[in-house]
Amino acid sequence: NNETGQKGARLWKLEDMGYNVPKFNIIEFDLIKNWISRTDALKLISEYFKESLKNTDLEHLAHKYHEKIKEELKKNISKEIKKWFNKNLHKLNFPISIRSSANIEDSINSNMAGVFTTIINVEKENFVQAAIEVIASLFKEEVLLNYKDSIPKLKQSLVLQEMVLKPKFSGTIFLKSINDPNTIVI
Repeated sequence: NNETGQKGARLWKLEDMGYNVPKFNIIEFDLIKNWISRTDALKLISEYFKESLKNTDLEHLAHKYHEKIKEELKKNISKEIKKWFNKNLHKLNFPISIRSSANIEDSINSNMAGVFTTIINVEKENFVQAAIEVIASLFKEEVLLNYKDSIPKLKQSLVLQEMVLKPKFSGTIFLKSINDPNTIVI
């Protein structure tokens, strides 16, 4: 989906099809892009790329810049996130999970499974900090080191979903076999 990423779009589709989906809400791409644009995060990314050309310890450098970006987000968008939270999350029961839903993950071309952060069992008191952690995962070390060509195109939404505290079962379903696209693997 153009505004939510694949996770968000698939949740809406499952809900529309009548499946029992734990209640959720989504902070869409444009709002997060707007929040990030109010910070120096993109300036820090630019500095990171310049510095990475002359630095041999790229892992340390990527970690340093990820931490700087996280602090920048915390300092400059915490109030905006809190305002959004107060206006939009009264319909969800806590604890919730906060999951990334980026435009370049879970697609035919790239799954990026596990690259971006998910935080589970988030309570109201730690919602803002958890949301910042997930947003900052757009710029975490693995992304800076391995997906730098994708960074200019990156968009992220957040999927906020009630936790299922005592499920009868859980798991992952793979819909296509890697070896044979005509075979469904569970």
